[in-house]
Amino acid sequence: MSKYNRKINFGAGPAMLPLPVLEKVEEDFLNYKDSGLSVVEMSHRSENFMNILLDTKAKLKKIMNIPDSYEILFLQGGATAQFSMIPVNLVRKDEKIGYVLTGVFAQKSFEAASKLCKAVNIADSSDKNYDYIPEIKNIPNDLKYIHITGNNTAIGTAYYNAPKVGVPVIADWSSAILGQEIKVEDYALIYAGAQKNMGIAGLTVVILRKDIILKDEDIESFVPNLMKYEKQIKSDSMINTPPTFAIYCLDVLCDWIISMGGVASLEKINREKSKMIYDIVDEYDIYENGISQNDRSIMNITFNLKKDSLTEKFLSSSSEAGLVGLKGYKLRGGIRASLYNGVSIEDTAALAEFMKKFAQNN
Repeated sequence: MSKYNRKINFGAGPAMLPLPVLEKVEEDFLNYKDSGLSVVEMSHRSENFMNILLDTKAKLKKIMNIPDSYEILFLQGGATAQFSMIPVNLVRKDEKIGYVLTGVFAQKSFEAASKLCKAVNIADSSDKNYDYIPEIKNIPNDLKYIHITGNNTAIGTAYYNAPKVGVPVIADWSSAILGQEIKVEDYALIYAGAQKNMGIAGLTVVILRKDIILKDEDIESFVPNLMKYEKQIKSDSMINTPPTFAIYCLDVLCDWIISMGGVASLEKINREKSKMIYDIVDEYDIYENGISQNDRSIMNITFNLKKDSLTEKFLSSSSEAGLVGLKGYKLRGGIRASLYNGVSIEDTAALAEFMKKFAQNN
């Protein structure tokens, strides 16, 4: 990394990418496969880009073991757009979706759905500042689906198994997808913004079972074609110009994941990385993490300095040491270290060593 004088980015997204991925992007940027065009200049209808699109789908299908009964869509608008696209495509306005409220983005998805259908709160951890994953004890017998946020980026909690509730499960997996094994068959629909663990900002990946979507005639008339899953499937995600460069970056990232031994190998590394930081947080009294032990995220580690006055000192000192992006979510405060695939064990060790010395000196 010294060649590039790069800092270590622990930000929640746009996030750090593996250096080999960035180097491959750099290599292709000016002249993709001797086409005489940059990868950002080629037509989305060209043979080169169509090959990229199909190649990315095939690799993602292989990496995540996605069954043939599922479709992969490359959309735009981030996870935020999916908060509204999901209810209008899956349920009629008088039908219910159950939401598990585990933090900021779970709440946002619930509020968006509440404007479009009968969204109901079936489990909620706000009583303890969202520091745990709540048990789903009772659900209405007329629910069409339930929605969970698989990894809570702002809070630092995560699911490690899909809820077994007798109805299909929808999941926002934005910040843990490809860094933690996810059994696709456990979900009716998975969605993720790419800028955390799937590449760069601008791309949203939706993986959905084909049998769950409403027919066009059953969707509210105000919904534009751009927001209809059925239309996007039929057009290969190209109703409009797709985020071509972001899709290409995911394609390169998929090659890197395969070279690393797949998601299982990366999850093992990510668990090792997160243990380094949690061990420091738990050992030194200067730090505190109130997250339930079994629900701690391996992707987004949140903690506080017991003395609030030390928070700014921690952030400024870490920045001077080349460790950036550690400021906690604006509504949560404190510190957050996002340990996505692009953050190496060596990068994580540098943070752990800084935290150890900071605790000893303060």
